[in-house]
Amino acid sequence: ETCGIITSVSADFFVDKPASCGRAMPSFEAKVVDDAGNSLPSGEVGELWVKGSSVIKGYINRPEATAESITDGWLHTGDGGYIDGDGFLYVVDRIKDMIISGGENIYSIEVERAISLHPAVHSCAVVGLPDPRWVEACDRRAEERCSRRALSRDLIGYFTDHELNWAQPDGENGFESDGAGRAERPALLQICLSLEPSFPAYHAAWEFTLAAHGGELATLARAWGAELPNKEALRQLTRAEVALVSPGYRRDQERFAREFARRYFAVTAAAIRRHDPHHLVLGCRFDGGPGAAILAECVAPHVDVVSANEPREALWERIEASHGARGLPVLLGEFGWTGEAFTGEARAGEPRGQTTVERMLARGRAALERGVLHPALIGYAWPRWADSGDRVPPFAEGLVHVDDGEAREHTELLADLNARAVARRGEAANAPKP
Repeated sequence: ETCGIITSVSADFFVDKPASCGRAMPSFEAKVVDDAGNSLPSGEVGELWVKGSSVIKGYINRPEATAESITDGWLHTGDGGYIDGDGFLYVVDRIKDMIISGGENIYSIEVERAISLHPAVHSCAVVGLPDPRWVEACDRRAEERCSRRALSRDLIGYFTDHELNWAQPDGENGFESDGAGRAERPALLQICLSLEPSFPAYHAAWEFTLAAHGGELATLARAWGAELPNKEALRQLTRAEVALVSPGYRRDQERFAREFARRYFAVTAAAIRRHDPHHLVLGCRFDGGPGAAILAECVAPHVDVVSANEPREALWERIEASHGARGLPVLLGEFGWTGEAFTGEARAGEPRGQTTVERMLARGRAALERGVLHPALIGYAWPRWADSGDRVPPFAEGLVHVDDGEAREHTELLADLNARAVARRGEAANAPKP
């Protein structure tokens, strides 16, 4: 997608910063952003975005993929990293490969490097998988957070997670593509099938998969178009990061991902309702579009609402996709207009001479004005209550500034849009039925 080298590091600096990828080349710009597309200060880990004359403009006949991957010329690389105070870039992991355990970010590449130091290890891959002990941990967390609110008369809803990395693939059914139709890394099912037998997920995955093929490995291998004389052969493929991509395997991967999601939503909902049966379960705040198999299991009674974040202008489209899967109401867990999608360079058709602030507010108004009229939307949340980081008004993301002053550049427009939305929804509700 970049058609060239993005960064480089000279011999002099390599001695002082051996872990760095270097500074951006003269023909490129690079920055690190948070989930909403806001630039992060030096040293903070986020996603690397790059921009330059040789960066692709988009994907042919794939407008949705283009919208997901490119914002005002900035390519979302999918790499997690940070930039130090001298402008040197450090890559820590692929964003999709980062594991969240107990609220901590674990970078799989760091674990892989540590394991690879052992002389008996030729190659390895580290992924995050559910552990039966986390069912107990989930229940303890729900008891801690939910039980004390169980008798409250307030309107309360519980999110199960901020995001699910395994539920938000780059491609259909959990497959990432390198642009030539080849999967970059093995998907969820292949990984589970390749675990050591000491892992419960290994036995669960094989039992689930073989059941669809008469319990015979030879039958499964023919359906997948793969040479699998034994289970160890599949483990060797996975260790070499050779991904299965045949239509037969994809069908089983989709079924497995759906079952994986069903159990996730069932476990989290059961824990919450056990300790607070009187309030709402809002599910996971999907930070990106989950696959169809995942949305198919995001259903009542496990969730009461489908929740999603949308840092770009495609509010209506995100609501429509989330609602269309199962017909549930939709809550936008995060929406704000201080990100790059709203503050980026002027586009064709926009008024000439607009300042960045005017452009930001105009794009934000247009996106929110359209989105709030979707009949499935029940509400939205602004990303931050108070400013943080090094962003300053009017581009800071809080509704309250660091001096405790109201962020009127946001609140006045939000108040106006909210009032309009309430009025128009009232008109629609009172309109004569055909």
